[in-house]
Amino acid sequence: MAQLNLRDLMAGSAPIVDAFDLKGGQEILDNEGQSQANINFSKRVMTEALPLTRMLSADGELDLTAIKKAKPFSDSYDIWDDLQSQMPANRHIDPVAFQQQVEMGQSLFDRNYANQIAQMQESGKSMKEIRNALKQNEEGLYDYAMQRGIIPREPEGWDWGNYARTGAMIGAGYAAEKGVRNLIPSKAPLSVQRELRQKGFKIVNKNGRPSIQRMTDMEIANRDKLAEWDELKKPKAQRRNIINKNKNLNKALQGQRGPTNKILEKGLNPKTGRLAKLAARASKFAKGKGMIGATVGVGAGLLADYLMQEK
Repeated sequence: MAQLNLRDLMAGSAPIVDAFDLKGGQEILDNEGQSQANINFSKRVMTEALPLTRMLSADGELDLTAIKKAKPFSDSYDIWDDLQSQMPANRHIDPVAFQQQVEMGQSLFDRNYANQIAQMQESGKSMKEIRNALKQNEEGLYDYAMQRGIIPREPEGWDWGNYARTGAMIGAGYAAEKGVRNLIPSKAPLSVQRELRQKGFKIVNKNGRPSIQRMTDMEIANRDKLAEWDELKKPKAQRRNIINKNKNLNKALQGQRGPTNKILEKGLNPKTGRLAKLAARASKFAKGKGMIGATVGVGAGLLADYLMQEK
């Protein structure tokens, strides 16, 4: 008959001992709970980021049914609370990792959302039509777009005092054009938006007004459908060359309002614009008809331009 030594006895009883190791068992459960909570968090972020509901039908019309059902990216506080509720009581969330992942997901969502808006504009939809469609969404998609700078804020009501002063300034002559540009709400025509995007720039809402910024590497890669990051060298070099040659663009990228409005109105390589023509015509007209006539005539032209922006 074989004899059992102490070592064999301890080895055989190890599973039983482990079963009563409550602390070790709780550690295993907490590890599994933390792992599952992190998995659920990652899934949620990516599910909300991609794919974005398509808001434009195949024939280029606004899909109001899809727009009404679309949801904006969740508030980071809600995501935090949800993750915290799933996390074991003695485990904590890494705030840096959390913020990085949420920002990545939200950036993807915003980029795709902006692309949807761009497609709507390219199909011929005015910003007024786009705004009215987004306002029908009960999930706050319109407010989200405003807060994140995806669409510009609605222009404020026309100030008739400014209207009269603006007309008078232009009637005085072409030199007043610079001052006028800071009074008139700016909205880039579709042709200018396309030109800027093709050259590697974008229009963003900053402090309630449109500004020009460089597209990110990710946005350029997405625009050109690039598979390798090395392929970014060529479009970025072309953009640098444009910036070096264009004084207005240099100033616009620094946030200067006058040069920004010039580009938004006329593009990167402007010809004689409508304001310049109106100013020159008004100066000539003022010599024979007086300042009041010039003010009314030029002011009416400016008002028509402004109203056409939000057709």
